[in-house]
Amino acid sequence: MKNDSSLATTIIKYHIVKGSSFFIADLMVDEKMLPSMEERSIRVNHFLNNGHTTVGGARLYIFDIKATNGVVHQTIDFMIPPIGSVVDVINNDPELTTLKKVVQSSSGLTKFLQGIEL
Repeated sequence: MKNDSSLATTIIKYHIVKGSSFFIADLMVDEKMLPSMEERSIRVNHFLNNGHTTVGGARLYIFDIKATNGVVHQTIDFMIPPIGSVVDVINNDPELTTLKKVVQSSSGLTKFLQGIEL
């Protein structure tokens, strides 16, 4: 990323939500989708069992920092925008090897997850 300004711009824009400011109280719902400046949606999940809220899979740990042009929340990890189809993501993630085997065993499922008409 250090030598790829395009990738850095994409990742930064993925961290910025378009439109309204969202405080943590607005994010304490499950499966909320927020529009990013990168033109992709960011999924918000709130977990009742532990009270954690995640955005794009990254847990919020400092939130509601007021800025002059919005609200800032800090996450534990970077949110990386997904690149490619579901199959591409599964194939490139070493933690999804079991799912990869299941998907590869069914050509219909593979085509569906690639977005190809069956």
